[in-house]
Amino acid sequence: DPGDWRERTYPLRFIEQEEFQDYSGWVTVRRELPAKLPQLADSEGGLALYTGIVSDVSVYYLNGREFARLGAAEPYRSAAYMNLLTQVPVDALEPDGPNTLTIALYTQGVEPLDLSDARLQMGAAGDVYAAYYQGEIITLCMLAVYMVTGLYHLLLAARRPKDLYNLYFGLLGLVVSCYWFFRT
Repeated sequence: DPGDWRERTYPLRFIEQEEFQDYSGWVTVRRELPAKLPQLADSEGGLALYTGIVSDVSVYYLNGREFARLGAAEPYRSAAYMNLLTQVPVDALEPDGPNTLTIALYTQGVEPLDLSDARLQMGAAGDVYAAYYQGEIITLCMLAVYMVTGLYHLLLAARRPKDLYNLYFGLLGLVVSCYWFFRT
């Protein structure tokens, strides 16, 4: 129902809004895309969408055509705090516009709704993929630094058992790097 639509600005922090506390159900977010997008898709060889972290179940549409989904509403399968990096179907674009990106979010009240990641972007596929992989490379390099630092301090703890802080710091470094590894 068009009367139920409300205009909001991004980022959408549903958790901060009283009406979405302990909310269960669907929320649909629409955004009209720039008119130059079909020309960009033709000149750059395609489009891609990166959402960053999105909460629970999400379904993505371009001009009413579903092109991606995270999780499932029936049977319920949460995809909370996952990222989506996907190609956008260029054939779904209207050359003369308007083009609309629609994101349907669902929660059973277990995970809060969230669509507020600063990394959300849609554009030339090469640029979106390059930005994503650049971030992942930096993350893995930092992960390696934490792991090596943790192992070095464990080695120091083995050589000098009286210095317990080396043991604790080494274990902390390894635990943080393992946690980070499983989150990427």
